[in-house]
Amino acid sequence: METNNIYIKLMDVRVKFSKLNLKKSGENKFANFKYFELADFLPQATELLEEAKLCPIVVFTNDYATLTLINGENPTEQIIFTSPMRDLQLKGSNELQALGGIETYQTRYLYIQLLNITENDSFDAVSGKEAAKNNYNRNTQENKGTNNKTLTDKQLSRVYAIANSAGVGKDELKDKVFKRYGKEIRELTKEEYDSICNAYENKKQ
Repeated sequence: METNNIYIKLMDVRVKFSKLNLKKSGENKFANFKYFELADFLPQATELLEEAKLCPIVVFTNDYATLTLINGENPTEQIIFTSPMRDLQLKGSNELQALGGIETYQTRYLYIQLLNITENDSFDAVSGKEAAKNNYNRNTQENKGTNNKTLTDKQLSRVYAIANSAGVGKDELKDKVFKRYGKEIRELTKEEYDSICNAYENKKQ
């Protein structure tokens, strides 16, 4: 009896998964959109992969998170998904807790690649809401000279310009910030903002 190759099996899993109509429990209140937490889809994904005799193995190194998908009926057939590792600073957590957060995030990201999960673009969600923009502008004026928790438009323009001069575009910078800190670039603290500016200025030099 002929067995399907790993690519056919993976596409079959992706099609079946797309029809599950799963609920998203994660919520980004800043951009007002929902997203999948790992627990929202991992049990169902694991069941579909087991049914297709596909085995996913997730491994972490200092540089990369890797998911290797193995065809259980022909283990020489493998598909590899990777994601570069980044530090994630979590307030009130120790190093082991921060590491756990990084690995959970990376596992979620790898499965999103594996299953072709479509998520909302957080930055499009923000830019498309004029009310949110006006609210942030108003908060910026009200909190000027205080310990404001969001960056001003002037600060954003500066960090974009510094990153761009170091060869990193606006969208790429936003992605890097989200992967490293787990939040939008406007939500960075003053210390995080200064750290990014200094890093790209040093890189440029």
